[in-house]
Amino acid sequence: MNEQSNFEKQENINTRFGGAIGGDRLASIRLSMPHHDEMQKLVGNALKNAFRNYPGAEIHVVEIGIGIGYTAKEILEADKRIKLQSVDNEPKMIGEAMKNLEKNISEGRLKIEKQDALQFLRDIAENSVESVASAFTLHNFENSYREEVLKEIFRILKPGGIFINADKYVPDDEKEYRKEYEWQMWQFENAPDDETKQGWIEHYITDSQPNIIMREKESMEIMKRLGFVSIETSSRFHLELLLLARKH
Repeated sequence: MNEQSNFEKQENINTRFGGAIGGDRLASIRLSMPHHDEMQKLVGNALKNAFRNYPGAEIHVVEIGIGIGYTAKEILEADKRIKLQSVDNEPKMIGEAMKNLEKNISEGRLKIEKQDALQFLRDIAENSVESVASAFTLHNFENSYREEVLKEIFRILKPGGIFINADKYVPDDEKEYRKEYEWQMWQFENAPDDETKQGWIEHYITDSQPNIIMREKESMEIMKRLGFVSIETSSRFHLELLLLARKH
């Protein structure tokens, strides 16, 4: 598959957040994923711990997929020295994030870009940021596109920089995966209305397609091949877990 086809395919996938689960309706996931907020906090805590003794006056962090601002809020609260540059391609999401994080934007600590994630990363200088962080975003990407994103994340990290991702990493055991998948599908009964419920069900069905599904072991192997070291996973809640990895 050529690069243009990758971008076109990913653009089709990205439109999933422009409908029934887009914008402020994204918040409905908290009703169906009891561990949602805990996963967000894990990202902030990981950043806090990673840079507790960092001597620099500023910590430059890049976020992939700001959504409506849940993860960005935790990132910014982790350390007052953090300057955050976030990207999203969905106007509904960006509009909500700008309202929710207006103070951080006005203070100059947060800049939000409307752009394709891969192109956004390619415009950032090599070895220029202390951390790249994300939550519930990379699993939405088509597999080959995701690998290109990971390649760019590695490129822009400074030596010793850290990648933090709280996301859906499918368990390698197929029986365990099916059990947790069915559990999550049942949780969508807690959605606020039928349209939102159907939106999340369709979203999860798409996530499970062979060209998109993000499997834990396969993801680790790809990251090792790209050069990441000290790859660690922890805090699994059903289909989701926290991943940390470094650049030499």
